[in-house]
Amino acid sequence: MIYFPFDNASETNLDRNVNSDVYADYMQSYFSNGVHLMSNSNAFLVQAGTGMQVKVSAGKAVINGRFCKEENERLLTIQASDRDLDRIDNVVLRLDLDARSIDLYIVKGIAGTQPQAPTLTRNASVYELKIAQIYIPRLSTSVTNDKITDTRLNSEVCGIITSTTKQVDTTNIFNQYQTALSSYLEIVSQAINGTAYGELDNKITNLENSNEQFKQEINSMFYSLSNNMTDQMNTINTQLTQTANEAKFVRTNPINVPISLWQTHTDSLNRGRYKFKANVPISGMKESYYVNVLFKDVDWVNENIAMEVYSKNGSVEIYSATVPDEPVEILSIVYWR
Repeated sequence: MIYFPFDNASETNLDRNVNSDVYADYMQSYFSNGVHLMSNSNAFLVQAGTGMQVKVSAGKAVINGRFCKEENERLLTIQASDRDLDRIDNVVLRLDLDARSIDLYIVKGIAGTQPQAPTLTRNASVYELKIAQIYIPRLSTSVTNDKITDTRLNSEVCGIITSTTKQVDTTNIFNQYQTALSSYLEIVSQAINGTAYGELDNKITNLENSNEQFKQEINSMFYSLSNNMTDQMNTINTQLTQTANEAKFVRTNPINVPISLWQTHTDSLNRGRYKFKANVPISGMKESYYVNVLFKDVDWVNENIAMEVYSKNGSVEIYSATVPDEPVEILSIVYWR
């Protein structure tokens, strides 16, 4: 059975260590793959830049239980177009376990008379989410927004982060959007070619009605998703609060231990090398509590301070081999029962 988090037995006996695979497996139990759109609807949105460049907005994402956060807008460069044939490139977020990273990449497609988007790489060490695909016409020297297809809502290739207990599949919504967009482009193309002038107005009116219904479905989906996520987070916060109250987990503010507090002692514990003891007052401390002390001057502490720290009623006892030349700075004392 795997269980975590627990403290190690000591600084040298790391008997409760877990690796990132354990944590990622745990997070997969709660969050699906995808981009985070709840706080930023433009997360990892791909738009045309200058020349053969595209801009990717800042955002957050989860891939197989591992998180990434891009804080700045990124510029990615598309390779030069083919002289004779068109092609389709992918813009992906790639998890690479061997490189221990998640980053943005352009995956170049194969030029052809009927070009296809590259197949996503998804194996034991690499896993890709496609956030957009870009149509690259032959001899083109720039990228325009009408050639960029946003695939973030397509759950088969990307999707949005949701609670796995109430998964929302956005693939059908994405497909509806693509169908409506294709229909619109076909109507415009026929009108330009002079084949459907008489029917254009009626078709556009019908398309506008369809788009309005689609917008209502999108708003309803996000409202439902927001409520579901809020319920999940409230449940988790309640459980964490209950656990913290039961554990009596307390962290103090920084403390200075003055030189005058260090005294010789006759305690049976640490009598050998550590001949000096400081009794640091801590309000609410009890002898039955577990305690951990975080010092500021790590090098001096490693050479002089005993590893064992003892809780007493109203104080914490620390032992030293020498009396320090100046007050010892404690960043924090953490104690729990």
